[in-house]
Amino acid sequence: MSPTFEQVERDYFSRRGVEAVPRRLALERLDGEATVWTAGSGPPLLMLPGGPFVAGSLAPLMAELSSQYTVHALERPGVGLSSTLSLRPGDLFQYARMLVEDTLAALELDEVTLLGNSLGATMAIVHTLARPETVAKLILVSPPAGVDREIPAQLKVLSRPLLGKLLLTTVGKPSIEATKTMFAEAMVEDLAQVPEDLIELQTQAHLLPGAWMAWWVMIRGIVDSKGLRPDVELFEELPKLSVPTVMLWGALDKVTPPSRGEPVMRTIPNFDLRVIEGAGHMMWIDQEQATLEALRELVA
Repeated sequence: MSPTFEQVERDYFSRRGVEAVPRRLALERLDGEATVWTAGSGPPLLMLPGGPFVAGSLAPLMAELSSQYTVHALERPGVGLSSTLSLRPGDLFQYARMLVEDTLAALELDEVTLLGNSLGATMAIVHTLARPETVAKLILVSPPAGVDREIPAQLKVLSRPLLGKLLLTTVGKPSIEATKTMFAEAMVEDLAQVPEDLIELQTQAHLLPGAWMAWWVMIRGIVDSKGLRPDVELFEELPKLSVPTVMLWGALDKVTPPSRGEPVMRTIPNFDLRVIEGAGHMMWIDQEQATLEALRELVA
């Protein structure tokens, strides 16, 4: 009998030196469930992965931080072991606030360090703006969606109601090759650096019932045929962030390169940035040691 997805992800964590335990959380306002993978000991830290990525995608960061924190890596509804996603275009910020607030309530946490990657960084920022008293520190691992109006052309196409759904269920349906293409086109500089078992893990996650369509729903919440949806823009909001904020950014990021996004991010009042040379959007895959050293320095 084939192993369950939970066992596959648990084994993936274990191979990265993380003995993580999953827990289902009821999110009543979102009418669904999320999953958190927990490891380590110390003050609480909540991780929000980006895009359609499962908690295991952040395993190297979790291994590093779990020596100082009790790390909770979240799989939001529509991702991994969690329930399906219900989201309408225009609702992303409200969804993000409810997701993080209800997760903290379910974990019985009053204050956390909040780490977000890509779309997870957007959600972390939105929550922090709404509830700064619950965030001790904000760690952004790659630029958030919402700070760059230039959107990859393939996302604009996928956001179209009929064509996007058709593409994702035909030529773009989940497969090992499709996952490799996703990493190569947007996530990393060097596909050879992506572990084969991460490609397998992420492909299996996309094949879970409802998961791939949930990602399409999320794309439509961020992008339309013209580019970034106006209701997702963060340009005017970042100067309002009041908590200490640190950021890691791949110098070769294909989604939002530092040359386009850094001036916007530097409007955050209490902000510290490390650019990781030779790295893309998921910089810990391209340059793991350099990323972990910079992370260590920023959270010290």
